[in-house]
Amino acid sequence: MKTNPGNVSLDNVSTASETAFQRAIFILSSSYLEGIGYVQWLDLELPVDICRKGRGHCIDLIGRAKDRSMVICELKFGKPGNGDPNKAREQLLNYLLSVKTNYQVLDDGDSLHHPNALKNGHFYWEEISHESTKLVIAANNEYWAYWRKKGVKPPKDCYCYGINVSSDHFKKQKEQSEQDKYCPRISVSEWSLV
Repeated sequence: MKTNPGNVSLDNVSTASETAFQRAIFILSSSYLEGIGYVQWLDLELPVDICRKGRGHCIDLIGRAKDRSMVICELKFGKPGNGDPNKAREQLLNYLLSVKTNYQVLDDGDSLHHPNALKNGHFYWEEISHESTKLVIAANNEYWAYWRKKGVKPPKDCYCYGINVSSDHFKKQKEQSEQDKYCPRISVSEWSLV
């Protein structure tokens, strides 16, 4: 069964984890990535396997850089961190391989996008299949500090970024909202290479 994503929930988030981090970045609509420049975020959490199953292999963030190259981003958030940077690299490489193999099916019918994400711009999956696509691992600084202490270095064939957001940032936001669901926000739009 192929998925046709509906609107993505941006202001109705119940977690204080990676999902909140992802939504907060997407809500900013663009970020400045050291070494790449400004990236406009086009969509998030889209499946890339041949069956296009929701909850399958999903790219956390998809964006377009100023030079028109595409960016796919794997996010990590938390302390001590969920999965090491090398696992994130493997995920990105698998996503890219899936897109290269399946972009015609993914573009078929032009429906594999969240309708409310299209305000930031449209993309075709074929664009991601190009060699110019940039692989990005982004995480809060505490994630990188944890793995550095464990002796794990950032992969050299990906752009690896630290974002200055504390691990309890969204927990505090949720508590302040006094609601079960809230709209996660961050003010940091500049990402630094680690």
